[in-house]
Amino acid sequence: MLDTIRPGAANQRFPPYDLEKISDTHFRLSMAVAGYSADDLEITEHDGVLTVTGKVRNDEDRTYLHKGIAGRSFKRSFYLDQYVYVKGSDLQNGVLTIDFVKELPEAMKPRKIAIGSQVPPAIDSQHM
Repeated sequence: MLDTIRPGAANQRFPPYDLEKISDTHFRLSMAVAGYSADDLEITEHDGVLTVTGKVRNDEDRTYLHKGIAGRSFKRSFYLDQYVYVKGSDLQNGVLTIDFVKELPEAMKPRKIAIGSQVPPAIDSQHM
């Protein structure tokens, strides 16, 4: 459903993420973004690519004795499969979640045909 773009590109290992299958058509991407607020994060979708960007604000007014929480800018991109759409997102307790749904067009969904039934022929409007 999602593929990371260009493994090995800068910052493609940060932040860590999980991809979860909720149902046959519902998926969730969870990304560990402790220390980032909603204002520090941006989610964009363009031409089948989902990009999550995190920007760090300068804390010039703070003096740290130890800074262990990763506070670096990042850009993480993923290819979206065809017919996969972002349904929503949320940020709680340092975890960004993005929900996806896969919606196949009606013409692509499997259709059960009863044995012994006939499909009506297409009506030709020119012969009416």
